Amino acid sequence: MEAKNELGPDLEALAELEKVRDILFGASLRGVDTRLRDIDAETARALQVLRDDVRQRFEALERRLDEHVAALAARLDGQQADKVDRDQLAGLLNDLAERVARRPENGQP
Repeated sequence: MEAKNELGPDLEALAELEKVRDILFGASLRGVDTRLRDIDAETARALQVLRDDVRQRFEALERRLDEHVAALAARLDGQQADKVDRDQLAGLLNDLAERVARRPENGQP
C-alpha cells in the first residue's frame, strides 16, 4: 500500500505536467501531427503510384521479351529449315558428282 502512496503523487505530477504541455504546446503538436498524417498519406499515395508504374513497366518488358523470344524462335526454325535444305542439296550434289565420276569418258550414261 505504501508503494501506491509513493506512486500517487508522481502520477499526479505527471498528469499535471501533461496538462501544462498541452496548454503550452498543444496547438503546435496538433499541427505537427496533422502535417505528419498528411505526409504519411501523400507518401502512401506516391508509393502506390510508383508500384503501379513499376508493375506496368515490368509487364511491358515481359511482353517485349516474349515478342523477342518468339521472333528468335521463328528465326531459328527458319535457319534450321535452311540447314536441312542445304544438307539435302549437298547430298544431291555429291550424288551427281559420283554419277559424273562413274560415267564413262565416251559420254554414255
